[in-house]
Amino acid sequence: MTMSSQLIGCWAAAAALACGSPGGGGKSGGGNETATPIVTPAGNPVGPMTNATIGTAGGELQSDDGLLTITVPAGALSADTAFSAQRYSSGLPGSIGPSYMLEPHGVDFPVPLTLTFSVPEAGVSRAGVGAIGVAYREEDGRWSLVPATRDEDARTLQVTTGHLSSWSRVEGLQLLPNSATVQLGGTQNLTIGYCSSDEFGWDGGYLVSPCKSLPSDGYDIYDWSVNGTVTGDATYGRIWPSGTDLNVGIYTAPTKKPDPSTVRASVDLRKSLGSSMILVSMLHIGEPAVYEGDISFSSSGLFSFTGGGTAHLTPRTLPDGTWEDDDQQTKYDVSFDLGIDDGVTFSGYPCTVAQQTSSGTAKYGLTYYKVPARVDFTVSPTWDVVCHMGGGVDLPTKIGLSWATCCETRLGIDDGTWGYPLNDPNQLKGSYTHEAAPACLCAASPATQTVSWEFQQIASYE
Repeated sequence: MTMSSQLIGCWAAAAALACGSPGGGGKSGGGNETATPIVTPAGNPVGPMTNATIGTAGGELQSDDGLLTITVPAGALSADTAFSAQRYSSGLPGSIGPSYMLEPHGVDFPVPLTLTFSVPEAGVSRAGVGAIGVAYREEDGRWSLVPATRDEDARTLQVTTGHLSSWSRVEGLQLLPNSATVQLGGTQNLTIGYCSSDEFGWDGGYLVSPCKSLPSDGYDIYDWSVNGTVTGDATYGRIWPSGTDLNVGIYTAPTKKPDPSTVRASVDLRKSLGSSMILVSMLHIGEPAVYEGDISFSSSGLFSFTGGGTAHLTPRTLPDGTWEDDDQQTKYDVSFDLGIDDGVTFSGYPCTVAQQTSSGTAKYGLTYYKVPARVDFTVSPTWDVVCHMGGGVDLPTKIGLSWATCCETRLGIDDGTWGYPLNDPNQLKGSYTHEAAPACLCAASPATQTVSWEFQQIASYE
């Protein structure tokens, strides 16, 4: 299988700038070029849909993860109306978690609705919500930013809107990469980037664009820190602004692995006459992490079945013994043991499971993309079953999942960034629902299949 990726980066070269003292403020520079806006497809569902019928008196609907609430005020509706919310893979650079597909589409509400987005502490690359915005997807696939009201204490953003479509929380200002592995004694450049088609347009009225370095002259750069200590220390590593580009911090890892081995590198970015924004990158010190966890799946359609099991993720090594790990991605081999439950049916006929467990190793079974944080996950489980068609006719066959490599099909989002978004770059967790391709015989098509996975870090190589 050919895996391709086009990762969004913010590594544009900067003009030489004078470097201020490590603890003081320095003015960032920047050009005024206009970037091409990001265009994404609609994406795929990654969670269950929630529904509510709301009448003229108003009401609320919450997404299944509890992180988005739609508030419909009195007077916005003239009759009972069906509302729904479903998480979707957005493919949007800087997106915090998935987007939310909100219905009904094509309705202009005479009284604006309120959307309240929560930003959980885990899985975001900053201390507060000051650098986070809200955007919605236009019909042509572009994403428009809208003004948001932020509550730092509650970690929420609120917007008002007269229509519903796909909406997402996005990070306009970021420290890139959001996460990375740094070898003992090694260095990592961290670049301040922004992701709006206009340098001054993060708070609404502009389009989301690929991230680029050099925020506007309206931002001042203050302390570069490690775990809250300005310039860091010998235990967790040190960080200093670059001598040639004030938008770049250079982190140097300690020679001995710290405990914990993941550190928090940050920079204090302040907008003139505005509040402080802490941009954060999570850096793992040492070799790439090892993960293990659970996989569950279900399929409905011509073949119906459920099952699950465990998997172990080991970073892939190159012929010279080094890891396939860099600033942009880490590649893993996936060893799996996946069992299929009894109760398999084929077009309603019962099937006996002849082979309960599928075990194996998927070479390059998982790629962890770091900018933006996404996972491309592929393994190849198949099971032998015998389906009893009646009249003494038994049909032996092999069934599997549409995400299996045996199908030679890519189910990622071909929007320039393969894979499925991560809410937490340090926890490889996700799910999707997919319509199996009719040509994919090993997937027992046609079928609707849902796959979920959750892998936790268990160790690191020294």
